[in-house]
Amino acid sequence: MQLQLGLEHLDVNLPTKQEEPRTMAPSSKFRKLARSATVHAACLASLLVLSGLPAAVANAAETILYDGTAPTTLPGTQGWVYVATPISAASATQTANGGFTTLDTTPDLAMGDMAGYFSEFPFSGSNPIVPVLDLLQGFRVTWDMRMDTENHTGTDRSGFSVIVISENPTKGLEIAFWEDEIWVQDDTPNLFTHGEGVAFDTTAAMTRYELRVLANDYVILADDRAILFGSMRDYTAFDSSPVPFNPGFPYDRPSFLFFGDDTSSGEAIVDLARIATFDSLPEQDADFDRDNDIDGRDFLAWQRGFGILNAATHEQGDANRDGMVDGDDLAIWEQQFGNTHLLAPPFLASTASMAVPEPASILLLHLVGFLLLSRRLPAG
Repeated sequence: MQLQLGLEHLDVNLPTKQEEPRTMAPSSKFRKLARSATVHAACLASLLVLSGLPAAVANAAETILYDGTAPTTLPGTQGWVYVATPISAASATQTANGGFTTLDTTPDLAMGDMAGYFSEFPFSGSNPIVPVLDLLQGFRVTWDMRMDTENHTGTDRSGFSVIVISENPTKGLEIAFWEDEIWVQDDTPNLFTHGEGVAFDTTAAMTRYELRVLANDYVILADDRAILFGSMRDYTAFDSSPVPFNPGFPYDRPSFLFFGDDTSSGEAIVDLARIATFDSLPEQDADFDRDNDIDGRDFLAWQRGFGILNAATHEQGDANRDGMVDGDDLAIWEQQFGNTHLLAPPFLASTASMAVPEPASILLLHLVGFLLLSRRLPAG
């Protein structure tokens, strides 16, 4: 589904490269798109109809929201709403390239174009292929992308962003991509300023990015390697007025997703191949007592359950959920030992969020091997 919304008849002054301050007023983001929706409300009401869209492809807990290898390659044919602005002079393009879509917002040298893929848009209702992004249960969003090129003005803007708003709109995250950095838009002291980030080459190859969220915490992974973590943000103070129908769009929308260029102060060429969500965190989990850390008490749970070979539960020490409590589960416990929350994978052990084993705990780790070996050796 595709729309191009225009603002050429409205009095909108877009910031130039020189005009944008470091801390831009939040109302500058999405203002063009939101105002356009008001002006073209009648058109949108008739065009943004979700009937007839293909159902999501589900595989266990996975919901595939976009597949570049499908016969209908563009995201707009798979349930996403493509919006580009302005309508009469939009130079942004989207091209199906056999396995991925290339979104290009660079043709406008003044960076005036904005374009991207919305999971929903005003007057369209809620797109049924996007599941509830449950904070308490935890969820994951994955996307395969490669940055071809990106330009921006100032340190608080990016030519390509991913917005993920959970079921609770006060817990969201906007992830910004540069050619050499991935970072998060902050919410305090000012909205949409450069938050925590990590140096990363986004142009090197098609990469699978993954956002894991549980309660108020997030971790971003690139090809299964954790690169950035922190707390969810609250962007609901965003005000795109004057917009009578929804001045807080899109940051007040529960379970909302966006992929694209949402600012007139940035531009990019991006290859997007796949988008999916999962309604739970990864299955391997050694927090058997569910107290949000992996420690000696979890080892004792595994020890009590060791040897169960059928229908073992997670609480009994089955970390990989294969129905057994054995050495594989112990290996997972050893790998995750010291994690202070479920989102912190073992390779973040050097960060402040990880517990440092005390001498008694280190001794416990050494004793584990002897215990397991003694259980496996025949009596004699």
